[in-house]
Amino acid sequence: MDEETFLKVWNDTAENHILKIKDFLFLCKPIGYDYKLNSSRNKSMEINPFEVASNTFYKENFHSDVIRELLDPHGSHKEGSLFLYLFIDAINNQDKTTICKSDYQDVEVIREMNRIDVLIKSERSKHCIILENKINNAGDMVRQIPRYYDVMIGKGFVVDRIIYLPLDVNKMPDKSDWSDADKQHIDPLITIMPAFYTNHLMNIRIDPINKFLKFRK
Repeated sequence: MDEETFLKVWNDTAENHILKIKDFLFLCKPIGYDYKLNSSRNKSMEINPFEVASNTFYKENFHSDVIRELLDPHGSHKEGSLFLYLFIDAINNQDKTTICKSDYQDVEVIREMNRIDVLIKSERSKHCIILENKINNAGDMVRQIPRYYDVMIGKGFVVDRIIYLPLDVNKMPDKSDWSDADKQHIDPLITIMPAFYTNHLMNIRIDPINKFLKFRK
């Protein structure tokens, strides 16, 4: 190959690479724009579960701290009421209930109020949801759920739902010490949401995840 032919091949090769690089950068431009836009909106885009966990570490405390943080409209996720409303959708879809999101527009999500693991309440609407975390497979205390129900009713709240969160579908609330009145008033309010149950995960969580993805778009 003579010098002139070599220089022509080298020049064509270089120009071809430059065109490919330009095409690649053009394709990357929208991604960079989206990243810059999201970064400017939210400097802390990721939630760190270890930062929100209790100083005194127990497994159930850790789970409850993370759950509370996600459900709190003022949580570090910066998504407002998104996760709380998806949670309400999941409850309504599972048990064919009609919890109104309008009753939870101005809420507090509290850990260990009156020993309730996670309490979602609105002082304005006087509606609440009780969440009892049994992911660590702990047993129920004496009249545990009825006592929580009685406390909130005594404070003038409507208890829309009591979420019982065991590790798997086989664990149920211990009702051996419940009165007939407890069973009459509280049984219809209980939603069992196992942490690990294939059908439950498929039926309840996929649709809210799709809604979330659409929301982010």
